[in-house]
Amino acid sequence: MQYTLKDLLALIDEDNIVKLVEIIDDLRIADPAYERLKKEFIQGVSKHDIDFHNRWKVFIRTENVKKALNIFSTKQTTDEKNVEFYFKQANQKNKLQDYQGAIQDYTKAIQIDANDAVAYFNRGNAKEELQDYQGAIQDYTKAIQIDSNYVNAYAYFGRGFVKCKLQDYQGAIQDYTKAIQIDSNYVNAYGNRGNAKIELQDYQSAIQDYTKAIQIDPNNRTSYFNRGNAKLELQDYQAAIQDYDKVIQLDTNYIDAYYGRGNAKYNLQDYQGAIQDYNKAIELDYTYSNAYYNRGLIKQKLKDMQGACFDWKMAKQFGHKKAEEILAEYCK
Repeated sequence: MQYTLKDLLALIDEDNIVKLVEIIDDLRIADPAYERLKKEFIQGVSKHDIDFHNRWKVFIRTENVKKALNIFSTKQTTDEKNVEFYFKQANQKNKLQDYQGAIQDYTKAIQIDANDAVAYFNRGNAKEELQDYQGAIQDYTKAIQIDSNYVNAYAYFGRGFVKCKLQDYQGAIQDYTKAIQIDSNYVNAYGNRGNAKIELQDYQSAIQDYTKAIQIDPNNRTSYFNRGNAKLELQDYQAAIQDYDKVIQLDTNYIDAYYGRGNAKYNLQDYQGAIQDYNKAIELDYTYSNAYYNRGLIKQKLKDMQGACFDWKMAKQFGHKKAEEILAEYCK
């Protein structure tokens, strides 16, 4: 099939613009206007400017350019038979969040090469984005069966992530453990395994996972934060504060760290310190209903009922489930 320029304008992406220009360059077109026209061509294609076709009518009639377009169209037809072609299309669709389209392209790649573990893995990722968790598990499992090394670690991780979504926390822990056995420095696998253990209220073991993640990546603010939450659950409030301090040191806008530290200070009866942290959380997010609610509880303890009722009203406005009940009891 011979492509017209109009066809190409609709078809070509950035990678293919480069290919076409390389083909034309290789033909060494002897035209004094070539460089200018080539630049305009790239700009026109980049903008998908169909009207630009008219400015190319004379130039495109030259035999060399016609030949280049024919070569390009042949390369496109050949590429359509290649796994790489479908991968590129799928990756572009992923960037556009067209996950259904990406799944179709990965499926075509798999039809060409049924033993391509990466295609199964990527298709699993796209299915996960569409919340097709069972379909994602099937693809991750297939990738694991095909590839026992590099892709395998990521496939175990992906499958573990989906199992968490399905609240199969024991199954998720098993998959994260497999990923760690393949790659002992897989930071996110330690972190996510810790999260699954939190769901099972295995706080001590979760702390061990978060600590390992921090050892691998000392600037891992998420693991410091999650470890602080686990210590808070174990009523180790001072240690929790230290972890929240570290999170805030790494990121001064980490809202939940201020809230968590406020909760730890609240439990230590450092009410003024807790109010300061709740204030900061609200400063960063004025809709933070939990911070309003807990600040109201402290104001109640400090006999500031006017301030407490104001905070609970704000908490109710921003959707706190318990705020209406406490307002009815104390703020009539």
